[in-house]
Amino acid sequence: MDIRTFNEAVAFRFIIPGTNRARVPDEATTFLLPAKSTLWYHDLEGHYEGIHTNKDISDVKSGEWIAPPATFKLPEGAGYAAITEADLKHYAGMALQADGERGLMDS
Repeated sequence: MDIRTFNEAVAFRFIIPGTNRARVPDEATTFLLPAKSTLWYHDLEGHYEGIHTNKDISDVKSGEWIAPPATFKLPEGAGYAAITEADLKHYAGMALQADGERGLMDS
């Protein structure tokens, strides 16, 4: 795992050793948002150009799909954050699926 930290960001990636054969490993990353966070997102329709909606994270139902960037306001004025993707090479884009318990699972 390669992790980088910046003044106001954290990034990570999994490094999978192997041959040059095309291979997509299973992913099981879940981002747990704090209670009372407000999430701005759209679903997977429209190829990343959907209409954004905002909901309290507790109102996001299990099974809802979320296209990046998933942007959220932290509770108690703690600021904003986003979950997104970058520098994709020979790899499909990321999608998040809500677990109904404040978690967003990378699928």
